[in-house]
Amino acid sequence: MKQVTLWIACLLLACSCEEGLPLYDAPDCWLNFEYRNNSGAIVRDSILITPAMRESAYSFVYSGDDVTLDTVWVKVTTAGFLSDRDRPLALAQIPPLPGDTTAVAVAGEHYVPFDDPAMAPYYMIPAGAVEANIPILVKRAPSLAAGDVRLRFTFKENAHFKPGYAHMIERSLLVSNSLSKPNNWDGTRVLTVFGVYGPVKHKFLIDASGEAWDEAYITALVAMNTNYVNYLAAVYRLKLAELNAERAGQGLSPLGEADGNPVVI
Repeated sequence: MKQVTLWIACLLLACSCEEGLPLYDAPDCWLNFEYRNNSGAIVRDSILITPAMRESAYSFVYSGDDVTLDTVWVKVTTAGFLSDRDRPLALAQIPPLPGDTTAVAVAGEHYVPFDDPAMAPYYMIPAGAVEANIPILVKRAPSLAAGDVRLRFTFKENAHFKPGYAHMIERSLLVSNSLSKPNNWDGTRVLTVFGVYGPVKHKFLIDASGEAWDEAYITALVAMNTNYVNYLAAVYRLKLAELNAERAGQGLSPLGEADGNPVVI
């Protein structure tokens, strides 16, 4: 009987404590970016987000010679109450990290400015939604011939949203007109199976496979069956051997990188 009485007392105490808890009624809503690891899995713990996860790379090499404007999509998530109306969001460019010697992207030259009125309909969290894909429009500027540029950006507070967690509100985009090493090449079995990255190897794999070998393709490749990935590597080794045989017949050395090291898969 004493045990029953004690249980009832605890239950009443718990109920009274719950009644005393404040209800969540904060009017503020926040924005965060979505980050993924090398295997393509979403990383929800901000402590586990690395600089490599914050950066993406885009090259106009994949797009064809006639493409001068292209889109890179970025996933945005919200925290706070839902809304039955579309809610605009705002982005802002931020300075480069200390020690970064890559040229800084220039609004209007390398990308369509975030505050361009034409972008407003796309910088929006739809009614009832907790996430959205937003576009970053990159431009094939003649200055890319001199080297890559990097665009770092974050959220800008507006009437609807504030920037979210400190570790989840920055993204970086490397824009080039040449082949760039995909951020997810290292740290996956792509490195193990296909070897150390090199621009010449990258171009050979693109030509041999008809695939872009960009971050999206590598993510898909990592998710494939291990035996199939090994089979693909064997196919490309055979094609590389055939190419080197043709080069030898022309009096050329085996396909190699700029430093003289041969391409090896």
